[in-house]
Amino acid sequence: MNFNLFPVVNLILLGASASAIPGILGLLRAIESRLGRLFSVFSFGIAFWIFCYGLEILFTSFSQKIFWANWQILSAAIASISFFLIALTYTGRGRSINPLVISLFSLIPLTTLAFAFTDEKHHLVRQFVGIAYVRQPLSFVSLEFEYGPLYWVNTVYLLLVVLAGVLLIARYVHRASPTMRVQGVTMMIGILLPWAANIITILGFNPLAPLDITVFALLITNVIFAVSIIRLRLFNLIPIARDTLIESLPDAVLIMDKHGLVVDANPSSLRLLHIEQKEILGKPAASLIPDDLTALLKQSSQEKKPICKEIQINGQGSPRYFNLTAAPLTGQGAIAAGWLVTLADITPVKESEQKIQLLLESEREQRILADTLRESSNILSTALNMESILDHLLGLVRRVVPYDYARLFIVENNQARIVRQAGFEHLPPDVVYKISNHTLNVQTTENLQWMVNHRQPMIISNVAEFPGWINVSGDLDIHSWLGAPIFAQQELIGFISLISIQPDLYQQSHAERLFAFSGQAALAIQTARLFDELRRMAITDSLTSLFNRRHFFDLARLEFERARRYGEELSVIMLDIDHFKQVNDTYGHVAGDSVLATLARVCRADLREMDILARYGGEEFVILLPNTSIDAALVAAERLRKKTENTAIELNTTTRRESAGYTSNSALPSHLHVTISLGVSALDTSVPDLENLINRSDHALYDAKQSGRNCVCVWK
Repeated sequence: MNFNLFPVVNLILLGASASAIPGILGLLRAIESRLGRLFSVFSFGIAFWIFCYGLEILFTSFSQKIFWANWQILSAAIASISFFLIALTYTGRGRSINPLVISLFSLIPLTTLAFAFTDEKHHLVRQFVGIAYVRQPLSFVSLEFEYGPLYWVNTVYLLLVVLAGVLLIARYVHRASPTMRVQGVTMMIGILLPWAANIITILGFNPLAPLDITVFALLITNVIFAVSIIRLRLFNLIPIARDTLIESLPDAVLIMDKHGLVVDANPSSLRLLHIEQKEILGKPAASLIPDDLTALLKQSSQEKKPICKEIQINGQGSPRYFNLTAAPLTGQGAIAAGWLVTLADITPVKESEQKIQLLLESEREQRILADTLRESSNILSTALNMESILDHLLGLVRRVVPYDYARLFIVENNQARIVRQAGFEHLPPDVVYKISNHTLNVQTTENLQWMVNHRQPMIISNVAEFPGWINVSGDLDIHSWLGAPIFAQQELIGFISLISIQPDLYQQSHAERLFAFSGQAALAIQTARLFDELRRMAITDSLTSLFNRRHFFDLARLEFERARRYGEELSVIMLDIDHFKQVNDTYGHVAGDSVLATLARVCRADLREMDILARYGGEEFVILLPNTSIDAALVAAERLRKKTENTAIELNTTTRRESAGYTSNSALPSHLHVTISLGVSALDTSVPDLENLINRSDHALYDAKQSGRNCVCVWK
């Protein structure tokens, strides 16, 4: 060994140990981030490089020196390639990193390493290898050789890889915010120092020869990166945020600098705007998003708050609609250093609104009929729920076409069911009940089937002479009949049936009026259905069909105020499925959805009509029990707990098995049992508001979880 080099070697080995510190800091600061993990690999690669070099100059035997010199090839490859991957991730191109890409990048260094350990057979890596005894300034034994062709290929390749990473960062920070620019420049300086030192050494201009100045430059590099982590918060800003949050957002997220140029964009932006990553970076955001974005950004900067606006983007195919939010990103002195712009796709909502609007416009166009039709249409168009329309419909028909008796049929599953009728008020209640509970099969009822096939109204001058007539009016003396189908586009909604005691009453003009009215009725019914569906979607949870959290609070506040005003009892139950995450992880999210839906049905079946049940969020449900004491609520909660525990939830269907990723029937059980934990609280004089009452139940639920789950706890 070169004992006189111990001070230098100790310094180098100490530097190798210190070089691992930035890697440890990277892991501690961003262990869940790809960027943090890559930087740790980079830092440990440098530490390994320095360590190997220290051992190379320490040992004096030829074989030992060659051994540690060979491992420096690997450590240089680790540091160079990991830096390039860091540059890809830092600049938003990390999605392209995968094992295949890493393998391809490592092909040349690994090949060089393999040839280095067998170099005595071919000398492709080093030529004329020997040992030189250095006397000045320090006395030690050094390797002496000429570079082989494969060594040059590997060295040039790694230098180009590092240079490519530097250029990526330089291009990125050129358009980045000041904080990001300082980070990027620091990273470039840190890596360019050993890069330049290595070139100087290779070209023979090393002032410390035969010592390798690259190693000492690497020590400085790790010092620079350590400072970047501690002082510049290298892993606390945009790269970490986009790895952990922005990348997974369904909404488009654009980050712009103070000049309005896009410096970062998440995958949803590329998908929604139909543009490639390389095309969006550095491009003015105003060219991607019309509707005077520049003015909107200026307004957000002046008001120092986010600005929201609904916009339309005419891209490929039909136009798309977005809720745009522009928020200023303030730097030093509260001056906007850029903007964060989000785009939430509301196209489905706008399309629903447009459908409703088209229906309303079509309805208005048909008001060119007689004044009576116009008035009837106005009345129908103001009733935006199905029950109200059905209540008005037959009364409005009388203004268009005369009748003695009238019925409105709604068709469901090819069965025409009477939902409203008029003119039968003078009959005894038992007779009215009997004749109002008829259901007709559309395909086997001749007059109904004719109207469906021809999509036209039908007149029967004398029902006694019509061979296919089906009497659903009992002993009433009827003669003339007029009917019209109610179609909404291609969908059969129902029929209007008018009856007169006068023979030959109805003429073609009556049929035309009724048919025109049926068109208005179809539009009104379809509009009501759309409004009912939109309202239902707005207040219910799509998976469980229970009220959502927002609607629960609307209803619960009314009950809370009523109970407090009149001194009535009121209780709240919060319940949570035990180990629900384990169900999802073990059996798949489809099984988890089945558990939620089944629990909702069990609760709904066990509660009273007056009780308010809602999905509170995730696997949590909330129940408000009017006129219920704390003791009664505890009984109800315990009953729910037992029923849930004893309920077998079906899992083993083909769809659920495939969705869960199971390929055999035995892998996924046919049934699953779960338990729930429940917390109960009741209204008393110490409860200031509804939120406090719910919070008490939530605390009780927490106590139930802490008590071993599958139990009921009351707030104390």
